[in-house]
Amino acid sequence: MDDLADVIRHSPVTMLPGTYCVARTQEAPLAAGHFMVATDCRETTIITREPDLAGLHPDEVRRGYRLIEIRTAAPFEGVGFLATICRAIADVGLNILVVSTYSADYILLEESEAETGMAALRRAGFPVHAGTDDEGAQLGAGDA
Repeated sequence: MDDLADVIRHSPVTMLPGTYCVARTQEAPLAAGHFMVATDCRETTIITREPDLAGLHPDEVRRGYRLIEIRTAAPFEGVGFLATICRAIADVGLNILVVSTYSADYILLEESEAETGMAALRRAGFPVHAGTDDEGAQLGAGDA
């Protein structure tokens, strides 16, 4: 990709189905059944769909988040890619949690703010694709 605008234009955004929670714990469960398990020297953070929290013993839980995937067109390229995502969300007054994998970045937004966040990413130049909720209804395709 030649420039950041080109990377953004080719990085699709999708709201994943379901509601998620973020849990802090001292235990390090296997990642199976959870979206992401990250462990550092102080704690383990688990991002999981709310029904999958059962059986864990978290110290703290934040509930009611939607998970938005930004499939990166050029992993490890595009200086300012995450800054563009964060600025677009901050400019509409929302707070996010960002996690990254090799070829995708994910943001968690409060459920009531998710559509506003998707519209902000669309205005920033990202191609926004509709996801579906647990009942198959289309999500994330609202007008900007």
